[in-house]
Amino acid sequence: MEKQERKLLAKYLNNSGKNTIRVEVEDIKMHSKYKKYLKKTKRYLVHCIDDAVTLNQGDRVMIQSTRRISKKKSFVFLNKVEEGGK
Repeated sequence: MEKQERKLLAKYLNNSGKNTIRVEVEDIKMHSKYKKYLKKTKRYLVHCIDDAVTLNQGDRVMIQSTRRISKKKSFVFLNKVEEGGK
């Protein structure tokens, strides 16, 4: 049985090391009782070895789950989706 790999759309925050970037994933769900939309954010450390890509704060990136790379990294960078402006 193969493990399902998740692809997530995330917002780039900053570099966290030589091959590591920090991203933020936003999830919007409706509360079952009160019918109010709730916004939750989760931050991930992502493995990125592509030096040719230049990322600015607010850019939208695609990440994919993979085997655990280190204690806190279990996602890899796929590509840059769109420019984010301030």
